Amino acid sequence: MAADLRQGLGATTRLGLTAGLIGVGLVALGLWWGYATLLALGAALIAALVVDIVMVVRTPDLRVRRIIDPKVVERHGEVWATVTVAGPRARGSRITLVDRVGVSAEQVPLHSDSVRYRVPTAHRGLITVGPLSILRVGFFGFAVAITVHEAIDHVRVLPRLVPVHHLPRGRRRSAVGADESAEHGGTDLVGLHEYVPGDDLRRLHGPTSARTGRLMVRDDAEPATPHLTIVLDDTAAHYADADGHKQHFEDAVEVAFALCDLAEELNQPVHLVTLSGVVDESVTESVDTGPDRRGIRLALAEVQPSVVELAEEAVRGLRLARGLDTVAVISGALAPVEVFTELAARGSTGALLLVGPDHPAVRSAEAVTILGGPTSVDLARLWDRAVR
Repeated sequence: MAADLRQGLGATTRLGLTAGLIGVGLVALGLWWGYATLLALGAALIAALVVDIVMVVRTPDLRVRRIIDPKVVERHGEVWATVTVAGPRARGSRITLVDRVGVSAEQVPLHSDSVRYRVPTAHRGLITVGPLSILRVGFFGFAVAITVHEAIDHVRVLPRLVPVHHLPRGRRRSAVGADESAEHGGTDLVGLHEYVPGDDLRRLHGPTSARTGRLMVRDDAEPATPHLTIVLDDTAAHYADADGHKQHFEDAVEVAFALCDLAEELNQPVHLVTLSGVVDESVTESVDTGPDRRGIRLALAEVQPSVVELAEEAVRGLRLARGLDTVAVISGALAPVEVFTELAARGSTGALLLVGPDHPAVRSAEAVTILGGPTSVDLARLWDRAVR
């Protein structure tokens, strides 16, 4: 987008200040000793400094435009910023662009009317691009002036979608209201009852009806939609990132995002909660009825690790629904495995996924499958293998 420019004052660089001081000294020595050569050298340095200052302080009629493409991308996706500078420039001056991207600055020389550079997308969230500073350096490098391009652009970085293809089977209850449950996947005969008006005639049980002389209707176990509960540990201290850039937490978010996305694709309810309680999002309706899943997507795009570490009692007391199908707890290599295993065991199927290289790939504890991998892709692959 285009915006107004805010002109800064010209200033001498460290090189220009040094050249000016040397020039003044040479002129003084030339006058004192009567050496024309020293006088000429000193005058030349001072003249060069004056020329550079005049060159950069002249207010240019510049038109600046920045284009970001695309503005929404998955983590590690390619985002390019193209900056175009049009208008007359002082002949002999050099222009360098310094564009602020998040908390860092991207510095690129401008050799033509436009320059293109890549916006880093290693972390999720909303990245601010701008303001842009245009540095005009004199021919000799003795003076510099800054023009500020005030426009701000934003890039939204979403979690990367890693491939996950399977979810554990859910539970189902008998149509007659029995408390027992059976594995999801089929319509098993669990009983018979005599026909009453309103029963589906397609469920008549022919052999029994012929033998008894009464119309008998099947009681089948109706499949229930599996319910996936994801507990994302957002405690920063549980992730062993040697580089301090939250890489393992980013991988944990990607695993959570992949499971949520698969549940959406399979029209299954999903509940996402972070250990700190900052995020608590649920979708309980089928996508065929048009649910709003943007809450979960936005939450995963914005969630950040918390510096507050909960006590074990608080973790054990995390409130989750009853009668859960699948509980997947996602954390880092430094997580308290025993406590999180108890949390995952609340579901009929429990899994603890740990991002980091310090745990075995697959193991079991208290009927909970524990998966460990260095990246989100490794964990997704192990998840599919374990579910199969």
